[in-house]
Amino acid sequence: MTDIIQVTDEGILTLSENEIFSAINEKWLEIDPNFNTDPSTPDGYMNAWHAQNYRILNEAIREAWNSKDPAKARDTQLSIIGSLTGASFEDGTPTKIQCTATGTEGTVILSGSVISGGNYDWFIDNDVTIGENGTAQVAATCEIDGVVEPNVGTVTNIKTTIGGWTGITNTSVIQVGTDKQSNALFRVARTRAVARPSSNQTDSTIGELFAIDDVLRVAAYENPTGDSAVSDENPFGLPKNSETYLIQGGDSDEIAKAIYIKKNPGVYLNGAGVVETVTVTSDLHITNTKLIRFGRPTPVAMNTVIELADPNGKLPTIIETLIAESIISYANGSLLEGSTGFDQTGFDIGENVPIRRIDTPINNVIGEYEGVYINSSTINGVSSGIAVIDFDEISSWSSDNITVTVV
Repeated sequence: MTDIIQVTDEGILTLSENEIFSAINEKWLEIDPNFNTDPSTPDGYMNAWHAQNYRILNEAIREAWNSKDPAKARDTQLSIIGSLTGASFEDGTPTKIQCTATGTEGTVILSGSVISGGNYDWFIDNDVTIGENGTAQVAATCEIDGVVEPNVGTVTNIKTTIGGWTGITNTSVIQVGTDKQSNALFRVARTRAVARPSSNQTDSTIGELFAIDDVLRVAAYENPTGDSAVSDENPFGLPKNSETYLIQGGDSDEIAKAIYIKKNPGVYLNGAGVVETVTVTSDLHITNTKLIRFGRPTPVAMNTVIELADPNGKLPTIIETLIAESIISYANGSLLEGSTGFDQTGFDIGENVPIRRIDTPINNVIGEYEGVYINSSTINGVSSGIAVIDFDEISSWSSDNITVTVV
């Protein structure tokens, strides 16, 4: 009889419930070959009951064992491991939308002003002045974290009264929000945050940035040469002797402070993507201030066109919604968990998008429908190879930009 639980160099190995049931029956039959082990009999039923309880105990033991391993721990156990180094799960990020405001020329719409639509309130990101044509482009952030995608023209209510501001309407999604950080993404962030005390200044700065609440992704680039020309050491043509940091999520003031306390003297901080500048004052010497420059990755809309073949007519009418939700979750790193053999962390800053990668979230949906397969798919008009993302960009996925047809 095989042991129902074994401790090996690779960890805890356990049997399935059916395997445990077979092992128990095997022992009974060694005592009496005529023993009736069918689950319909009282004795067979008890063997099945024991097998179920052994399986539950084995799973609890395996979870306890894995909880000590950052590569295998999940949820609460992984959070406990993260807390040892000051890392914690991020709650997610809110959706950002682009809007057109209308009103009297010269009217200032203040940051934090509230608009509503799509069942949520939205907050204007920055002060903006209505131009001479009576319009202004404004960005707004959803009141909640998570995937929220308002249809164009549904955010139209002004809740903060400002004289001269007469209208608002949403025109596009800048960046779809993300749900709570997945186990896979948290493992990456925890590993990088551990580098905060590193003697490598870049690694140390990245670790400090990942320790900030709501920071999801960080990219760091360095040009150690005295020349801004493109070269092997400076592939993106960055300014000479410079560092460039791109951060998705997190408070701008906290990001600037993290860079300030880690940067080396004399290094130029370059801005890329959507550039932000924040003046930081030293906690130790209040007369010492520094202008910190960093960037937010520019979102690049991934216009995705998918054609599915459904010869047996099995797909539901909401298949486009199901596919879009699956692709967005995959891109955000929240679709897959465990040792699946597939990439589980989505698409990073500056990461090109292989066209065939989206087959994974599509098949995750259509796999349960007999005979259905992917006939064709394109991203931004590309059907093979990659959709190119520059070093200061990040792919942006929205259901508005995902089209599914069935043939």
